[in-house]
Amino acid sequence: MSTSQNLDCKVELLTVGQVRENSNGTQFRNATVKFTDPATGEVSTVWARIWETSLTNGAKVGDMLSARLEEWTGTDGKVRETLTIFGGSDAVSASRGLFANALKKSVATTADLNSKPL
Repeated sequence: MSTSQNLDCKVELLTVGQVRENSNGTQFRNATVKFTDPATGEVSTVWARIWETSLTNGAKVGDMLSARLEEWTGTDGKVRETLTIFGGSDAVSASRGLFANALKKSVATTADLNSKPL
């Protein structure tokens, strides 16, 4: 069993460890992050994992990064949780569903968007 949930929060990257490799050959580092509970204001420092590509693409200590909580079952049958943090953009692929409400309000056009204005 493996599930994940994108968290509607940012965490601050505090430290990063040495490069490691998972069973799929993907490089990552253990890290610590600071999380501030939005309801209580309580600050916690927690262990997390950051993919090496996030660091290669510019994520650095002090950055506010997106987080995903993953729940998985180990070979011993115990359920574990891992916080994975991501550098870079929070952007997702555009889709008609994502823009459905905005498209309802706009006027459809058959204009050639590549043509030059008159």
